Amino acid sequence: MPTLKKINLGIIGYKNHALRLIKEFSKSKYIDKIIVFHPNKKLDFDIKYLSTNNFESLKSCNAIVISSPTNTHFKYLQLLKEYSGYIFLEKPAIDKPSQERKFISFKKDFLSRIYINYNFLFSETFTHLKKLINQKSFGKCIHFRAESTHGLAFKNEYLHSWRAKINSGVGEMVATHYYNLFLNLFNYKDQKKVIICKSNFSNVKEAIDTVHITNNQKSDFQFSIFCSYSSAFSVSIKIYGTNGIITYDGNELLLRSPRDTLDSEGRFVKPPVIKCIRINHASEWKRSLSSSVDYFMKIVLTRRSFDKNYQDTAIRTMHPFY
Repeated sequence: MPTLKKINLGIIGYKNHALRLIKEFSKSKYIDKIIVFHPNKKLDFDIKYLSTNNFESLKSCNAIVISSPTNTHFKYLQLLKEYSGYIFLEKPAIDKPSQERKFISFKKDFLSRIYINYNFLFSETFTHLKKLINQKSFGKCIHFRAESTHGLAFKNEYLHSWRAKINSGVGEMVATHYYNLFLNLFNYKDQKKVIICKSNFSNVKEAIDTVHITNNQKSDFQFSIFCSYSSAFSVSIKIYGTNGIITYDGNELLLRSPRDTLDSEGRFVKPPVIKCIRINHASEWKRSLSSSVDYFMKIVLTRRSFDKNYQDTAIRTMHPFY
């Protein structure tokens, strides 16, 4: 099948992350035209973007981006099930078991043209973590921990935001990134032992502003993911191995080893840093989004299929959040 030289792109969504994607895709020299859809608003965009309220007109595009509020993702996916182009689907694809059953029943050809975006997997953080956890100096993993917090729940905009109304709240918006990272790092399969605790500390209606995900039974190793919209800003990853510890604080990724680091009296002390990689979290998040868009464009232009294993993991990512 001949490759494409340029494509027309439809985008569902126009604010926040959708706007980031609009700007990111517009950088590509392979984009001829961008059409932004909203069901009832006439969007005031730069002249190089077209605005439409006609959903059917999107189907003439070579590819469509779905980056609307997360509780509408699957609705749009269903409306596009006979669509012959490619779909960049911002996570999550689904948010309930009934949607998963319908998703896996879609035609294989349609599924092969859907990319579910977890751009963390295109980050230097993921690449280096993958290398470090396989080093002898780290040993066997026994515990993975990730934390991400900030104070969105105390901003006025949160009170009326759809983010405060979705079933899993910050779990669906933030924790899924770290759980997907965890699944891809360790190919974790034992999801029957996964539990999620949901809380509301901001008192914004029924909003889920804090979640904690962990495994509560005997397993090959333990994990813990804590995310909140009700605290000060923090981002961290800590992975414990039988011979070392990996830490990431949003600026430096460190490997400390060996385990048997002792002081002059034979007591265990903190191991020395044997690997230090500087990675700024904010900058890397932007770069990984750009890399994710580039990956999508390469598949579209060459008319190939997306990796089924990647898609399966993206679907499994949502299991704790149902």
